[in-house]
Amino acid sequence: AVTAGKAAAMIGEEIARGQNIAVLTTRRAANYPDGAVVMHLGDDDKPEDAARNLFHLLRTLGHQVDTIYVESVPDTGAGIAVMNRLRKAASSRIHVQPSANA
Repeated sequence: AVTAGKAAAMIGEEIARGQNIAVLTTRRAANYPDGAVVMHLGDDDKPEDAARNLFHLLRTLGHQVDTIYVESVPDTGAGIAVMNRLRKAASSRIHVQPSANA
């Protein structure tokens, strides 16, 4: 698992290299580097909201950014579908950052 600090550092490095980065977060007050497009995926205690929003956000961001970072949701109930979709969508690497309540 990747900690929040490590994820922020990775995002900052990619932004410094000129990459367009998006972050889908389950926390409304997420702290990510300036320059990242931060979008609210849904609350981590409501994975059904995250599932509904995930597909829309991936389609919206698909060709506008180089990399999309997504905070994980609990791998139970609707969260299983979310995490499965993320694993399928990942092209080369997956870094999972558990949410605060996972």
